[in-house]
Amino acid sequence: MILKLTLRDLLSYNLIIQSMNEYPSRYPDLGSFVTASSITPLWRLEESCRQRGIVVDIDKISQVMALMTPSDIRDQSEHTCTTITALDCPTFDFLMQMRQGIRNLGIVPLRAALIQHDYDRMTKETFLWVVRYCYLDKTLIALVKELYPYDIPSEVGQYIVWVRDSSVSDYAIAEFIAKIILISDLTVDDMILFERSKATKTHFVQAAIPEFRHIHMWTRGPLKTTT
Repeated sequence: MILKLTLRDLLSYNLIIQSMNEYPSRYPDLGSFVTASSITPLWRLEESCRQRGIVVDIDKISQVMALMTPSDIRDQSEHTCTTITALDCPTFDFLMQMRQGIRNLGIVPLRAALIQHDYDRMTKETFLWVVRYCYLDKTLIALVKELYPYDIPSEVGQYIVWVRDSSVSDYAIAEFIAKIILISDLTVDDMILFERSKATKTHFVQAAIPEFRHIHMWTRGPLKTTT
């Protein structure tokens, strides 16, 4: 039998071999890393909503949009910010008091040193491949668990909403997030959103992966869609 490999197969194989030492010790290979990400693609979320009869109204979508980092803030070339860790915000309710500042990129979280070390080990090439071919394979939007969590209270659920195409509107993204919230029996008062800037030169505020739009999502406890 002759095994036929596509160019993507060959590139994927080479990348996987080259990146074996890049994954964190908790998820030492591509398979375990992707599984731990608990990917929820748009089509699966919509299917779950249909099964449960969940319909998102315009008011709910508008509420979510109001929590998203505005484009005029994302488009700034410089930002003034303060960094935080769990020492500054021991509970989710403490974070909620900072929600506006986090949304507006005036307050930004740091990772613990060991987590940041793991994060820095993975090359951008490898992470982009994971996003493109695993997180966003055959879907325009996907929710994934944050595998390099920030140093904030352990009770907080940390997730990322990845967007495949820059033409996807804020409305569509907000609708996706609203469905996530409803299917997890949460409200907008159980959520914090922020999106780093592709334009800024300010450290900590600058998006590490500008090739794909992505919104950080913190929730009061873990989401039901990822448990």
